[in-house]
Amino acid sequence: MNAGSCPEEDCEEDCPKRSRLWRIYALSMFAVVVLFALVAYAFDGKFGAEKALTGLFLPVGFVWLNLTCATLLSWLRSATKLVRCLLTTAVLVVSLITTSPLPDFCFRFVETPLEGEFQPDVDPPLDLLVVFGGGTQAGPHRAEVSAAGDRLVFAAQLISQGHARKLLATGDETADQAVEIWTKLGISEDLVSTLPGKTTFEEISNLKSVVGEWPDGRIGILSSAYHVPRVQRLASSAGVHRLIPVAANHLSSVRPYTTLDFIPSLGPLTKFTDFQREMMGRLVGR
Repeated sequence: MNAGSCPEEDCEEDCPKRSRLWRIYALSMFAVVVLFALVAYAFDGKFGAEKALTGLFLPVGFVWLNLTCATLLSWLRSATKLVRCLLTTAVLVVSLITTSPLPDFCFRFVETPLEGEFQPDVDPPLDLLVVFGGGTQAGPHRAEVSAAGDRLVFAAQLISQGHARKLLATGDETADQAVEIWTKLGISEDLVSTLPGKTTFEEISNLKSVVGEWPDGRIGILSSAYHVPRVQRLASSAGVHRLIPVAANHLSSVRPYTTLDFIPSLGPLTKFTDFQREMMGRLVGR
């Protein structure tokens, strides 16, 4: 017998145990899936049940499903207290950050109404609208808008409707991509320009000289609603004042929740990641 191998009688004893564990695990997974499907069907009909089943087997949902089953198994099979506590904490945290309620609550906290926010139908036009990068990506054949593309769309609306006279896109590659998108939408190249910067901190530092060229101009700063307060804070710290906040890309949900909002998915996780990044930026002053 090789060193470290199990005696035959031990293997015979362990195999049924492992088999039972796998059966319990599979039954737990089946029970959770059926429960979610039935609840979704009760509230949202066949469409809801189909979406629930799909969501549970997409990557984020499948990770949550397995983590939940492992937690149930730890309680059913009398795992150590530490293991039960760690798994239970993990499944609770993952549940909170991958379903809609908590990320929405977080974004309602950071997307509070901005003091002096630009009101297009009431306020005089902006002489210069600074659009912060983050709403574009490089496509295979052309520049494309990304998840935060409402920044570019709203800026294009404002200049097309006469609420802004010139656009300034910040960032390195993102600025050039923004200009490409705007000009293809029919906005004259004479009305758009760029400002380099790899981070919001660098963009604000570079913006200081631009603001000095417009001593009496009305200058707006446009970014995602959750990001504008940090832009304002960094601008104030850098001595850049007189900036008028313009919010786009609001992410907090205003619609009633459905059962599908409680299926773990990538959307809420992405929103929570953006919120966390924003809070970390505030914490370190960047």
